[in-house]
Amino acid sequence: MLNLNIAFPSTPTRFGHNSANTIDIALIKNFYYPFTINSIDDLSSDHNPVFLNFNFKLAEAPPNPRAVSTDWKTFKINLNKNLSLFDFHPNNINNTNDLEQKITEFTEAVVDTHSHASRPIETDRRNFTPHNINQLIKIKNYFRKRYHQTLNPIFKSHYNRAQSDLKKNLKI
Repeated sequence: MLNLNIAFPSTPTRFGHNSANTIDIALIKNFYYPFTINSIDDLSSDHNPVFLNFNFKLAEAPPNPRAVSTDWKTFKINLNKNLSLFDFHPNNINNTNDLEQKITEFTEAVVDTHSHASRPIETDRRNFTPHNINQLIKIKNYFRKRYHQTLNPIFKSHYNRAQSDLKKNLKI
């Protein structure tokens, strides 16, 4: 409920006689950008400095190769031009190598025709949404869907509770 994150390095920050401890931590509240925290062992003292790095540049996700819009009329016309079913007649296939070759030719023709008849869908990049908020949205949507499927009042109450939890977390 406090939305508090305790950040600490994965290696000890203080080294004593026969002991090693992590005594340096950072308390982070309501900060949703990615960060790294490391203990730097470049000094020769018994206490290592800690480097806390906040990454304000969000990594862009690679484009989704399946996010395309296909012109199916163009696909059909090009496929009819590039592919002749007479080439794939069973009498023309005599052994497994011929079969493998025909399957490869067919697959390449379909994939090539699809790529020529398709164009990528341009999407706007969304802002970074914290993982816990995404989870609350998924839970809320799940209960909403279940309620509409079954009209069971239990799912309606779960949906209302999930919606209020989401609103509380968004206000923090």
